[in-house]
Amino acid sequence: MGEYIKYRGREVKIGTLDNMYYTSYQKFVVAMEAGLLRTGTGSSLPSVYMEIEQGFRFRFPFPDEDKLDFGKIIEPHDRGIPIQIPAEEINGPATDPKPKDIDLDIVQQKPIIRESDGKFCLALVLRNPVTNEWFGIESNQIIRTFIENLIRNKIINEHDNKKKNFYRAVAIRILKGYPLSVLSEYKSAVLKANDIQSLQYSDKQNRRLNKGI
Repeated sequence: MGEYIKYRGREVKIGTLDNMYYTSYQKFVVAMEAGLLRTGTGSSLPSVYMEIEQGFRFRFPFPDEDKLDFGKIIEPHDRGIPIQIPAEEINGPATDPKPKDIDLDIVQQKPIIRESDGKFCLALVLRNPVTNEWFGIESNQIIRTFIENLIRNKIINEHDNKKKNFYRAVAIRILKGYPLSVLSEYKSAVLKANDIQSLQYSDKQNRRLNKGI
């Protein structure tokens, strides 16, 4: 079942069932706050898509899609950013002295209230491209380990500056979905100050969006 919404008076497809394939959470909230969204034909009120208890998962805010209009994406609709992480992070402690890495895709963010501390979180959603299994990361500890691997494999060891900057932006956007205490650990240690300043959504905006949930 397709989910549609009216943006600036025109009907735009935003997803299918629980998957908001055509809009990131950030773009949806910005459009919502600007009063640009209305109920689409046969779909829910715009505010319903922001209700955490509804369980909607939003497209990851890919850096190269920032300038695209609401509802416009770089195909495919279920796009993912390929990464590799150690197998033990998914399967537990490894018995193999040289465990293999697992290929996963960064695909979505899901707004939740964390059970551990009752705080709002844009939980990162990963997909195994082989098994099509999905994983959500809620824990600060797990997201720290994940980001450390991302930084090591996709930023520090990357020689292509365009790719390096792309993954810097990806890392920051992942961290911004979690409590700021997690983000602050990486601001000066690995990620450049101008990378953080160049984000489309500032910390001030992020705090405002979180408060409105």
